Amino acid sequence: YTVTDPPLKLLRRFIPPLRLGGVALDLSFFVLMIIVYILINLVVRL
Repeated sequence: YTVTDPPLKLLRRFIPPLRLGGVALDLSFFVLMIIVYILINLVVRL
């Protein structure tokens, strides 16, 4: 949790959960994974 919580908390400030009826979907995790994927690809190409 030490590594993942700070970026997730930051993203959760800007990305509200998506409400689907009685369920709330946290999109910040998916956005963080996309950002990490892009950063990894950029580093590999260097």
